[in-house]
Amino acid sequence: MPGLNVFVNPANINASLLNAVRRDGEAQRRLFPHVSDTLEQPDPRVLICLRTHSSYQVRACKLGDWTCYVENQTRQEFVPPLETLLRKLDGQAPEFLGLRAVWDELLGGMPGASFFLAVNSQAGLLAFANDALARLPVYLRQSNASLALCRDIGQLQSACPENTLNPLYLALNQVFGYVPGRGTVYDEIDTLSGGTFGVYGISSGKLVLSSDPGLRFPEVDAAGSQASRLKDLVRAFDAANREFSQSGTPLLALSGGFDSRAILASFVRQDLPLQAVTYHDAQNAASDDVRVASQIARDLRLNHRILALPREGLEHYRKLFALKRGINYLGVAFFLQFLEAARSAFPQAQILLTGDGGDKVFPCLLPDQKLRDSREFLDHLYAQNAIFPVEATVELHAVEVAAIDAYLLDLVGTYPGGTWPEKYKQFILAERGGRWLYEGEDRNRNFFNHATPFYAYVFYRLALQIPDAWKRNNRFYRQFLAELSPELSRSRIADSVLRPTGLSYDALLLLRKMLRK
Repeated sequence: MPGLNVFVNPANINASLLNAVRRDGEAQRRLFPHVSDTLEQPDPRVLICLRTHSSYQVRACKLGDWTCYVENQTRQEFVPPLETLLRKLDGQAPEFLGLRAVWDELLGGMPGASFFLAVNSQAGLLAFANDALARLPVYLRQSNASLALCRDIGQLQSACPENTLNPLYLALNQVFGYVPGRGTVYDEIDTLSGGTFGVYGISSGKLVLSSDPGLRFPEVDAAGSQASRLKDLVRAFDAANREFSQSGTPLLALSGGFDSRAILASFVRQDLPLQAVTYHDAQNAASDDVRVASQIARDLRLNHRILALPREGLEHYRKLFALKRGINYLGVAFFLQFLEAARSAFPQAQILLTGDGGDKVFPCLLPDQKLRDSREFLDHLYAQNAIFPVEATVELHAVEVAAIDAYLLDLVGTYPGGTWPEKYKQFILAERGGRWLYEGEDRNRNFFNHATPFYAYVFYRLALQIPDAWKRNNRFYRQFLAELSPELSRSRIADSVLRPTGLSYDALLLLRKMLRK
């Protein structure tokens, strides 16, 4: 996985660790020849591995006594706030208590996915921070006064192989395809929460962390008119897409649904350069997406290619497992074919845009039925989200259903909001729309710098502050799309007769729900 990986050992980096990191790099290059590793030691006790490719780089710079490494999805200048932040840390011990205020002041408004790390050999300090939504998965392991912070879980496992599989986490991973609230199936390896700022004493082994997972749950705000709120959202969406266009001509994964056409509409209305690609899978499941996307591209005279994919083979499952070590559900191995084909067809593309997250920030995520207690909440959660039945999973991993239930109830107990329908909505945002989706985005970054404007934080906050009553039946989303492009809002949705601005949309949606019941 491309990105920044760091290993810290107060007794200096030994040959065993160095060799393990090198061997992992060689194994990855055999599978993904376009990815390369650069090893650096800004301090004898710190090993940095920068795993990069032509469209995904890690920037390095010197700021005073600090050696800094930055992963940042956009071209926005990161150095000034970083320099100010590090100046505040100069001379501070790891017990520094102003972490939250510093993050809020300097990093809270940073757009896109980001992760930075800085090493001060003279002060014996390591500082790091990520974005508000933890868009870039960062795996954390601390033991025996050593620390590993890795964007690539495979490299972390290779360098620190003594990890304990947790049966409960394994069961959760099988039920949902990921471990809610955590990110890995190992006791020793966790992931950074959103809005994290950390300071680590290289000699002392003291780690101080501050995070704010609540940043992903903006409070609903009913103030203002729908028209004015709509214009605010359009402005923020356009701004996010302009930022992504600074990296050259983006490549848009265009389907026949709402989300990617909203991105296309924003680019067209701003006259920004864009090229598009759509895959046609071997199972023919995307055939109507191909028809709708092709028609849209013809109408707009868009540079558009269709990539026909053969059925995935065993090598794609092996590659995906090597890439994400089981954290990315292997059922999407076919998507590696698309990414490989797209990289070959568009070798100059620096950024891949998808509509990821549009189906989370715009629709009403509250369940249709009332959830009156924890049992009804859990039953609905499993019915709507489980990949494997809970009862079958617990037998395999020798855990109790009650243990899975208790874990999930403890997790949603940390979310804001008091009702069970609100807890369900927040679970979908934080876990399915967060942890699951971000790991998928990260898989894509092995081939392209990957982004989605729906999770640009300014836009994300505005979208989630819209009252759910405005969002039902995608009403607000349809208004948003019509504001961006009346023409695109009249094109039908793939695998449906529905058109976003069609007069019969609500009636047909109601009929479909009744038939499903």
